[in-house]
Amino acid sequence: MIFQVPIVFSAVDYYDPVFAWMQGGRCGIENTGLPSNATILHKPFGGRYKKHLIGSSFFVSLLLITLISFFVFLYIREKKKRALTQNELQGHRNKLKIVLSSIREGVVSVDLDRNVFAINPSALGWLHLNGNEEDYIGKSIEALIDIPDICQVNTLRELIMIVFEEMKSVPLHTVHMVSLLGNHSFPIAGSVSAISRDGQLYGAVIVFHDISEELAQNEYLELTLGAGDVVSWRFDNVNRNILFDPSFFEKYKVQGDAYHGISYDVIKKSIHPEDRQGWLDANDQLKSEKVDKLVFPMRVYFEGKGYQWLELRYTSLKSLSPESPPLIFGLVRNIEDFKQTLFAIEQARDKAAMSDKLKSAFLANMSHEIRTPLNAIVGFSNVLTSGENFETEERQIFIEMIRNNCNLLLALISDVLDLAQIESGSILFKEEVCDLNELISQIIITQQVIIPEHLSLVRDVPSETVFIMTDKLRLNQVITNLINNAVKFTNEGRVTVGYTQVDERYIHLFVEDTGRGIPEKDLNNIFERFFKKDDFKQGAGLGLSICKMIVDRYKGTIEVTSQEGKGSRFTVILPYLKATPVESTPSIFTNSKTYKLYNMNMETNNTPMQERPTLLIAEDEESNYLLLKTILQKHCHLFRAKTGVEALKIFNENAVDLIMLDIKMPEMTGIEALKEIRKISTTIPIIMQSAYVFDSDMESARQAGASDFITKPINLKLLKETISRYLPSLNW
Repeated sequence: MIFQVPIVFSAVDYYDPVFAWMQGGRCGIENTGLPSNATILHKPFGGRYKKHLIGSSFFVSLLLITLISFFVFLYIREKKKRALTQNELQGHRNKLKIVLSSIREGVVSVDLDRNVFAINPSALGWLHLNGNEEDYIGKSIEALIDIPDICQVNTLRELIMIVFEEMKSVPLHTVHMVSLLGNHSFPIAGSVSAISRDGQLYGAVIVFHDISEELAQNEYLELTLGAGDVVSWRFDNVNRNILFDPSFFEKYKVQGDAYHGISYDVIKKSIHPEDRQGWLDANDQLKSEKVDKLVFPMRVYFEGKGYQWLELRYTSLKSLSPESPPLIFGLVRNIEDFKQTLFAIEQARDKAAMSDKLKSAFLANMSHEIRTPLNAIVGFSNVLTSGENFETEERQIFIEMIRNNCNLLLALISDVLDLAQIESGSILFKEEVCDLNELISQIIITQQVIIPEHLSLVRDVPSETVFIMTDKLRLNQVITNLINNAVKFTNEGRVTVGYTQVDERYIHLFVEDTGRGIPEKDLNNIFERFFKKDDFKQGAGLGLSICKMIVDRYKGTIEVTSQEGKGSRFTVILPYLKATPVESTPSIFTNSKTYKLYNMNMETNNTPMQERPTLLIAEDEESNYLLLKTILQKHCHLFRAKTGVEALKIFNENAVDLIMLDIKMPEMTGIEALKEIRKISTTIPIIMQSAYVFDSDMESARQAGASDFITKPINLKLLKETISRYLPSLNW
């Protein structure tokens, strides 16, 4: 079969044949039968690029196979990695579970839907929930617990939403948690915190623990501290403050800052100057870690209370960082009452010691004060009955001496009895109408009989008398004791007695003198019983004590003002109990003395008889010297010294055969004079005499070099025998 093949001529002059693809297909001409140099027109894309397409398909297939292999590799690797990650995650979960199981705090983690995805055993225990952790995973937190009325919100749900929104942590301070499933509520402390990473929020975690026991312990501690007046404190090293428990500010009414702190410098200024350096040293010791515990009492000034004694108990904990100071804290306790009690105990102890000392002195003084008048009484009685001839005037003087010393002895015994009666409350006070002008006049007339001639007794009373209700006898006793006390310590001048009516409530009676005065340090002691400023003055130290006790009985007071070298003024302040005047018969008193002064000055003889020995008598008591003079003056030449200094001077200036020294003398005691004389002469006989009869006095005299010892009251026979032992030539 012959096919007609259309021939198309190119517009260009080509020599190669050209065929139409569509016509060749209709004619059944295969492309393979065409010349190799033939050009095919209108050939389709597949036919035109068949080879290319075959090559491309092969390349694409190869690429797909490669990609599939690569993706399979990635998948296998990712699967392994995911499995490894899951294993690691499971390991972390196991470790976290172990950690959560071991911690004391309860931990509950919730996702963004507030469903539980983690809970530890402690939380189950605090919430009283049964089962294990897995039983509660996925449950809503709001079905498990609630914390009502917290942080100005109503429910835990609202609190978690705030944490989600602000991505922060909210502390929980002493709030109540309610276990909805466990039917249990309890106080907790802890926090609610957001779980996030790189700004991405994943949920929240609630950390808490039951503080019931802590609150109970705190309450017990507060009760204990409150009962012991104790508060806690600690140093704030950053701000240089001391932080106190809030009760400190309430108790002492002081202001602190918002954190209950007081500036270190403010506290330093409020500490007593005497305690400030000790406080600074204590702080330095703790900061330098020289000590870790310390107790320091100090006085701190508080407005309205003055200085109060506080006891600081320090303790310190070392800081883990060498650059940081130790943590210093402790307790402060008010010990003001303790200090006051201790002070009172010390005063009582000192007073008891003083009382013992005064009592011993009282016993010694009583011995002296009793034996001194007894010496005159016994001595002059022996003289009067010795058979010697004395003139009537001399006998009268001896009798007056006996009478006066009897009165002294009676007054001493009366003072002791009055003191005992007042103390026991057995003394009776008689209320009667008293004319103060008349009472003072009677006292002055009585005192003028016995007052020394070198003193004047002055009355200073209002022109119009005052009548009061009182016990005249006891008031007389008070004023008389004050006058006697003034006379003892006034060598010249006057003693003024009087009274004034200050107002309608009080009467002021006073006794004022121009004597030696009282040292300021003794003003607080003069009303103490047995207290004697001058041991060489007569009296047992009871007069002023009795005055004060009587005045106290009438709800009055005694005031004393004094200036050394100028005199003293005693003022008795009594409530004015006004009385109606009554008629009274005036007493009759004499203003004349009942005896003449006997010459008791030192006696020397211008032309001494050689056969008479010379005696030096050192005796400050007039009646005692008069007794010795009466006994010895007919047989011896006598020198008289009133003090130890005077005795030493007379011994140095005169030839003396025997010395009689009284132990108790002013300026220099007999023992001291004895020691000085023994430095000059070891042979002259020295006889010590004293109203003290204690063995210690005798032993002291013997050790100082005394030849002999005579006690008062002096026995006439014993005196003569003792003197004759050293002066055998005497013919009695």
